[in-house]
Amino acid sequence: MRIGIDATYATSRIGGVGTYTINLIKSLLDVDNQIEIIGFILKTDTWEDTELPPFSNRLKYHYEEKKFNISGEELIDDWNQVLLPELLDRYEIDIFLGPSFIIPINWKGPSIVTIHDRFFEMDIPKLPTPYINKWARICAEKAKAIITVSKYTSIDIVDNWDIPKELVYPIHLAPALTYTPTNKEYSSKKIQEALDINKPFILHVGGWHPRKNLIKVLIALSLLDAIRLNEICLVATCQNNRLGEMLLKRLGIENNVLFIGYTSPDVLPDLYAAAKVLVYPSTIEGFGLPLVESMSCGTPVITSRCGAIPEVVGDNALFVDPNDEHQIKKAIEKIIADQDLYYQLMKLGKEYSRQFSWQKTATETINLFRRVLSQS
Repeated sequence: MRIGIDATYATSRIGGVGTYTINLIKSLLDVDNQIEIIGFILKTDTWEDTELPPFSNRLKYHYEEKKFNISGEELIDDWNQVLLPELLDRYEIDIFLGPSFIIPINWKGPSIVTIHDRFFEMDIPKLPTPYINKWARICAEKAKAIITVSKYTSIDIVDNWDIPKELVYPIHLAPALTYTPTNKEYSSKKIQEALDINKPFILHVGGWHPRKNLIKVLIALSLLDAIRLNEICLVATCQNNRLGEMLLKRLGIENNVLFIGYTSPDVLPDLYAAAKVLVYPSTIEGFGLPLVESMSCGTPVITSRCGAIPEVVGDNALFVDPNDEHQIKKAIEKIIADQDLYYQLMKLGKEYSRQFSWQKTATETINLFRRVLSQS
């Protein structure tokens, strides 16, 4: 079986979609030695080296240089709907996977599309996603099958799009970590030295996107009493900005928050393991990869019951109303003060996270490829 995959966004710098693409390609090759994968990559002005595995006899890449006379949506349309169909025929692809909402709808071969969520259509604060908004539903309706990363998203698109239930397959993600730390004390020492901090820290992953709720976390932090606030700090895996600086100053916590920017996959496992707790009160998630990654590293999580989150953490988290900074503040206090609860969530979370693995994700994906090909 020769599988074509659009690997243009195979970088962890863009978040879950990139992480999914990278780990799925690696894992597909691991679980089935009879397949061959061709990764197709459009090199644009903002393209960076991907984190994909190197060329091999079963993994090859086609790099397409940007056409300098077009840009923006026109460039992406040209790539997805003109160039890709030609390339898939040239490379004699048996089946194509669009891991990021889009497939070449005019290609005559069988295509599968992964829909991570439907947030681009929802009336929630969001970053501009006009291209996905334009194409995702059309591609889902044209695909031979649809992969979603959670049961929540499967139900959501069946309920809101004209998609038959039997064409939608929820296949969970898994911790996308290069390794799982086994000694939290060692990880804590390593990270505290690297970040030049000398106190325990709580962790926020996800940046300033409104649904990641960093502002509420910062307000909750400012509500802690002076003694508790002096004992911990918050580490956020994003860059600060002008509005952030103004907010920190207004809240009086300029010295209690450390913005560390993008965190490479090689550092992330120790960062999770070193944290006292992951505070992730998202207002909605299609999966919520940081939750299962944190739990797999033995770090408890404070989160919400929104979207797919209950599917990802089960009952093994401390839940809060994401819109209530006082609840978030109380949860931080509780998990720090109550050692029995802390170790209980640490143990239960780690056990629960073991059900998510890239081997399982890849195996279910391969089985879907074979099912679609048998029906084509």
